[in-house]
Order: sequence, then structure tokens, then C-alpha cells
Amino acid sequence: MGTVTRTTEFNMGIVKMLLVSLTKFLMKCKEEFMSHITGGQMLWKLEEDGDRVLHLRHNPSEEWRHYEEFPEYALQDPIGFSKGISTFMSLLKKDWTAIKS
Repeated sequence: MGTVTRTTEFNMGIVKMLLVSLTKFLMKCKEEFMSHITGGQMLWKLEEDGDRVLHLRHNPSEEWRHYEEFPEYALQDPIGFSKGISTFMSLLKKDWTAIKS
């Protein structure tokens, strides 16, 4: 019974290490992908609940869309900040334009 428990703990340790490595790899891939993105427009829209949320579009002929509809750009925000602030800051560095609402 003790050998089975040690083997299971060992296997779980390997799984955790693989998940951490995979997560780091995927984050690096996302950073690399986003480093090639340029252009687009950003707008802060007031939602019904009173919060401002980031909306995006690639060019002026497109409708504004909630930033989470762009999984290739959307980043996780710090707790207590506006929805989309991390994405906004990232896209500013990629030559996206902020439009006044």
C-alpha cells in the first residue's frame, strides 16, 4: 500500500511539473503571437452596471466588440481594475489607438 501511495505522489508531482511547464510555454507563445500584432482601435464603453469595459475593432468599418471576444488579445486583469485594462496597456504598446468615448 505504501509503494502505491508513493508512486501516485510521484506521478502527481510529474503532472504538476508538466502543467507548470506547459503553462509557461503557452504564455510565451501568446506573448510571441501578440508581439506581431499592430494596429486597431480601442474604446472604453460604459456598461449597464456602471463599469467601463474595453471594446476593440481592427478598423473603423467594423462594429465595436467586447475585448473578451478577441481571445488572441485578451489578458487577465488585476482584481479591482477596469475590465480590459491589461489588454488596453498591452495593445497600446502594439500601436493600437485609444478612441475617446
